Amino acid sequence: MGEDLEIKGDEEVPAWQSIARMKQPYQTATLEDWEVFKEFYESNPDSLFHPLTIDKDYAFHIAESTGSKQLLRDLLEMIPTSRIQEASTQLKDEHGNTALH
Repeated sequence: MGEDLEIKGDEEVPAWQSIARMKQPYQTATLEDWEVFKEFYESNPDSLFHPLTIDKDYAFHIAESTGSKQLLRDLLEMIPTSRIQEASTQLKDEHGNTALH
């Protein structure tokens, strides 16, 4: 039985480790503390490319679900130019949706 893996650079990371690493932003999202949520990603922009939930929702999916265009805009502005295509096409949730679906 295979284990879901996330690829970080050349290293494969079990999905459960990625989710465990994302505990802080997940908890701030459940508390709807969007300022702290945003601050986490300002300090950890690479974390934008790690899912927050078991359904593989990324920060962009969470921001989109709040209805706050500003929060989504703020997160999108944190994406390094070299990773814009990856963010817009490859960061899909369990249902195959990107945050921009």
